[in-house]
Amino acid sequence: MARPRKSAAGGQSARSTSRKSKAAAVEIVEEESGMTMPEAVIIVTTLIMLAAFVMLDQARGSYGDGMFFKDSATTSGTE
Repeated sequence: MARPRKSAAGGQSARSTSRKSKAAAVEIVEEESGMTMPEAVIIVTTLIMLAAFVMLDQARGSYGDGMFFKDSATTSGTE
């Protein structure tokens, strides 16, 4: 009866070596939870830009020129 050949990996068969190398290649990486710094900067910048737009439009509304506050100059003191 013929004996199986031994591989160069110290007597382990090729089948068991390939299983171990696939299992060793998998790494579990935990993801960070919560908001990162760049995401926070984006949100804060967006909110500040929106507030600046509304405040500028309100200031232009006093001259009858704003988009949202156009009529606020004419109706604010006359009742």
